[in-house]
Amino acid sequence: MSSLLCVVIIDDEISYIQKELSKNKKFEIYDDGIKKEIFPKDFKRGDIQIIKGTNNDDVPLTVISVGEIINDKIFIDYSVNYRYYIHIDSENYKNPRIILRESKILTVPVEEIQIGDKIIRKNFDGFEYGSELSYYTIIDKKNVNYSTIVDIRKTTDIFRKVPCVASSCIVTILDGEDIPCDIRINNIKIGNFILTSSGFKKVSSILETIIPDGVLKLYCKDGLFITGKHPIKYNGIWQFPSNLPDFNEHHVYTDNIFSLAVDNSDNFLVGNIEVITLGHNIKNDPVATHDFIGTDLVIEEIKILSHDRGHLIIKPSNIIRDYSGIIGIEKEI
Repeated sequence: MSSLLCVVIIDDEISYIQKELSKNKKFEIYDDGIKKEIFPKDFKRGDIQIIKGTNNDDVPLTVISVGEIINDKIFIDYSVNYRYYIHIDSENYKNPRIILRESKILTVPVEEIQIGDKIIRKNFDGFEYGSELSYYTIIDKKNVNYSTIVDIRKTTDIFRKVPCVASSCIVTILDGEDIPCDIRINNIKIGNFILTSSGFKKVSSILETIIPDGVLKLYCKDGLFITGKHPIKYNGIWQFPSNLPDFNEHHVYTDNIFSLAVDNSDNFLVGNIEVITLGHNIKNDPVATHDFIGTDLVIEEIKILSHDRGHLIIKPSNIIRDYSGIIGIEKEI
C-alpha cells in the first residue's frame, strides 16, 4: 500500500505585475506561438514572455501593455497565473490544520478539509493570522491512489489593515533641476516635490509596508493599483476604490506598498487620480475623515518610530487596531 501523500496546489487567480526591462536588450517572446527575440518597445499585447519561477518551472507572462521609457528602462505590464506546490509527507498527513468554516475556527485532519474551508495561514513566528487577514480557500479536493490532492486559491486580505498603493504606481516629481519626471513610488524620497492637484508639494513622511508573500488584493484603474479602503477623489468626492465599479479587483504581485504625507496637500496624483495622503486633516467627510491616519497623530507616530527619518518600514502586524479600525502603529520592524 502506497504511503499517503497530500499535495496541496495553490492556484491563484489571474494577477497583474509590472516589470522594468532594459530598453537596449532583446528578450525572447512568443508571438502566436512563434519564438522571437525583440526589444521591449516592440512588445505588443498578447505576446508571451517566459520566466523561471521559484521552483525553476516556466511561468508565462502575457503582455498587457508597453509603458514609458524612464532612465533607459521600459515598463511592461503583464498578466500572470502562478502555481505553487506544497508537499506533505506521510508522517505529517494526519497533522491537523486550523481552518475557518462558516465563521467558526476549527482544527481538522487534512482528509476532513472541505471545499469552501479557509486554511488560516501563519507568519514566520507561528502566529496564526485571523480569518480576515490571510488564508487559503479550498476550491477542489480529490482522492487519487491513496493520495489526497487539494486545490486551493490563495486569498490575502491582510492589507485591509493599512491603506496603500503598490510600488509600481508612477508619480511625478521635480528633479534636481526642477524639471518634472516620472518615477515609481517605491523610489520616492523624503523632501521630493510630488505632483498634487494643486501643484508640486513636499513629501514629508513615507509609510512603507512589507508584503509577506508578495501578493495582495488591489483595485486597479489607469495605472493605479491601490488597496480597497484607501480613499481617492473620484467624480469630485472621496470614495473607496472597493466601492467603485470602474475599478477592477485583482490579486497583484508587487513589492512593498506605500502611503505618503505631503505638506499642505490632502492628495498626490497617480495619473489623473487624486490619492489621499496621510495626516490630511479632512473633517466631516464620511469616507476621508479618520481619527488616526487622517490626523497629525500618524505623522508624529512615523516621526518617533523612524527616529526622525520620516520613512517608516513596518509589517502589517505592526498596525494596531480595535473595533473602530486603525488606532496606531506599534513599532518599526
